[in-house]
Order: sequence, then C-alpha cells, then structure tokens
Amino acid sequence: MNKSPVVVTSAHTRIGFNVAQSLIRAGHPVVAVGRYRPTMCAGLDRVVAEYAHGDPFEDSTRYVNLLLEVASRHGTNLIFPVHEEIYAIAEHADAIRSRQVQVCGPSLRHLLQLHDKANVSRFVEQTGVPFPCTVVPDGADDLDEVLSVIGPSFIVKPRWGSGTSGVVRVAGTDAVNALRALWRREKPGRRYVVQELVPGCGAGVGVLVHAGQVVACGGHKRVREVPISGGTSTARVNRPVF
Repeated sequence: MNKSPVVVTSAHTRIGFNVAQSLIRAGHPVVAVGRYRPTMCAGLDRVVAEYAHGDPFEDSTRYVNLLLEVASRHGTNLIFPVHEEIYAIAEHADAIRSRQVQVCGPSLRHLLQLHDKANVSRFVEQTGVPFPCTVVPDGADDLDEVLSVIGPSFIVKPRWGSGTSGVVRVAGTDAVNALRALWRREKPGRRYVVQELVPGCGAGVGVLVHAGQVVACGGHKRVREVPISGGTSTARVNRPVF
C-alpha cells in the first residue's frame, strides 16, 4: 500500500535530511523544501521533488502559500516543519487547515510556551527529571536575591532565542557586579533567566511527545561545542534511550 507523500521543510539542513530519511524508511515519498536547491535531501531515494524559498519570516504568507501550492501539486495533505519556520507555519494554521492540509507540529500557543526558557523548568518539574535551579528575575532589584538562591557561579541566558546568542557564564566573587553590568546592557524587551552552573561535559536530549505521552527519547554527549564554555553541539556522540 502506497503511503502519502510528505512535504519536509528545512531540507537544506542536516535536520531536514534526517527527518526525510526517517520518513522514507517508513515508506513515505518526500517533497523537499529548503532555502536553496539542490537540498541535502537530493540524493535520497523517493525524494520526488525539491523547491527553494526565501526567508519564511520576511513574508510568512508567501512562504505558506508556496507550501500549500507544493502540497496541492504533489497530492499530499501533510507538511512536516523542521526548524524555526514552524513558527511561521503555525501562525497560519487556520489557513492551512482550510485547504485540508495537516501540519505535523504543535499549535502556536504551545510553541510560544516552549520557546520561553522560563517555562522549561516548570515543564521538567512535572516529569520528575532533575533540572538546574532556575530563577527568572523581574529586574535589577532582584539580583541579590537571585545570587542567594543560585550561588556565585551560574549561566545567564535570554528567555527567548536559540543557539548560544546572549548566553553568558558568570563565576567568582564578582558575580553580583557582573550580573548587574549585564542587566545595564539589557536591550528593550529582553529578559533573562539565571541558571545554576552544573559542572561536567555538555549533553543534549530530545523528546518526542504526542498527546501527553512520550513517543521517543534520545540524547547525546557533546564532543565539541560553540562557544567552548557551552553552546550548540558541533560534534556529538549519540546515545538513543528508546
């Protein structure tokens, strides 16, 4: 029995490549959509077509219309968003559903909740998984209290954002002044979370959850990361959990 083709976004990245490869192994043809052609998926068997697009956030309506046109052309009702463009797609969820097309991803409301790092500790606490002590200061007046909870060594990161942008490691007796200096440079609208600094090697974990149930979970040990003080993995050793 032939399975429905799936439109996979960010096909120009290794993440899109891995998603496309998994779908193909499960018997689905793939329509690869990325920032340029050929995409990283070009050499995969059962990639039936490739399409290139501009910045999804520059004109999200145009981007979503392209995806809908591609889905219609190839007779599919499934779009699998892979990277940050999932926000642009979720923003147009009603328009996409009106074309009888499904998005393999959460709602915009849930995405925004997860994108806020201040919420992550709360979600993790519900699972019983150990998590670094995390404090969300309202402003400079809360910094002394933050240090009394966290201690003199900690990580400061923006509440919203990806990768290592704006991440700062603070350690030592001058922690109070370092934290205050960071807040003085705070950009309008930017808020920070302060987290306990946990010694040891870097690690990452990925969890797939559907309807409140964990479907798959995996992790990796970081061999190299950027910046060296802690950030995005540039080399890793995978360790599937289940």
